[in-house]
Amino acid sequence: MGMFPGRLFGVLALGGYLGWVVFDIPLCAQPQVSPLDEIQRLLQSSQEALLEAEYDLADSDLRWAGGIALEQLGAAYSRLRDWARAEQAYREACRSSIVSIQPFLGLAIVYLRTGRYEPGMEILQQILGINPSSVEAKHLLGKFHYLQGDFKGAVRELRDAYSLEPDNLSVAYTLALAHLEVKELDEARKIFESLKEQAGESAGLHVLFGRAYRETNYWALAVEEFRRAVELDPTYPRVHF
Repeated sequence: MGMFPGRLFGVLALGGYLGWVVFDIPLCAQPQVSPLDEIQRLLQSSQEALLEAEYDLADSDLRWAGGIALEQLGAAYSRLRDWARAEQAYREACRSSIVSIQPFLGLAIVYLRTGRYEPGMEILQQILGINPSSVEAKHLLGKFHYLQGDFKGAVRELRDAYSLEPDNLSVAYTLALAHLEVKELDEARKIFESLKEQAGESAGLHVLFGRAYRETNYWALAVEEFRRAVELDPTYPRVHF
């Protein structure tokens, strides 16, 4: 009996009701090299640059190392839901960042979590102006539109992200939700079938689909999904709820 990836079960209150929007974009990207290793490399490089009197390079490496450390601090505060300190850390990281967009994405997520949509969307538009193919920025921008009730705008941004990264389960599910909100049922069902092919059928997956249908008032389809979840695993948490 397979379990669907837990990262898909993010919950966020939308207005006065409970909506299901996936929040698996990491507050700090997972690089191939760990942040600690990268900081150590940059500190060593800066020391070597100082010995060679290459002061600009030393300054650049130190700023880069500081940006990575601040980004990690922002991610830590975000996990603690200390949004004020997270914002401060990410802002400082953005000032120190040389090549990474991650602190900017982290700051946008803080704005999303605290309901400050306009500054968050401005940051994302800046990122997309530099890198129009940023899946993370398009995904987040779609969520901003979704949470403001601009479901057509959400579909537009999320469809772009999905076309760039069709195996991103979070993008796919959020796009399906947006399709349901604009009554594009067939498009949403295609995405759900794709998710089932990728992740394998499970009670958790059908519960997720059921919640999407329930929150968008497709009641009969929601009942079908919950019944299928019970058939697959009657002990699945809250499956009878």
